[in-house]
Amino acid sequence: MWQNHDLKKNYDVVIIGGGAHGLATAYYLSKLGINNVAVLEQKFIGYGGSGRNTALLRSNYRTEEGIKFYDQSIKLYEDLSGELDFNLMFSNWP
Repeated sequence: MWQNHDLKKNYDVVIIGGGAHGLATAYYLSKLGINNVAVLEQKFIGYGGSGRNTALLRSNYRTEEGIKFYDQSIKLYEDLSGELDFNLMFSNWP
């Protein structure tokens, strides 16, 4: 999974960036059955901003729509370690 691969001639989806958003996009596409996906990263997975952020997930945004969006994002993240069988070190505390 976390390896360099030779590029194929074509893909259904090409994602530029192997940070949190790019990898999440690839993951949820795979759950929809879209598996012919390339994630292109300049250096290595998590090299950019995702590897340097504070790793804080929260929903303290000002608009009602934004709050709902981030609340749903946190719900998706709560079960992700189990789905991936990989310790993401996620902790949900008040």
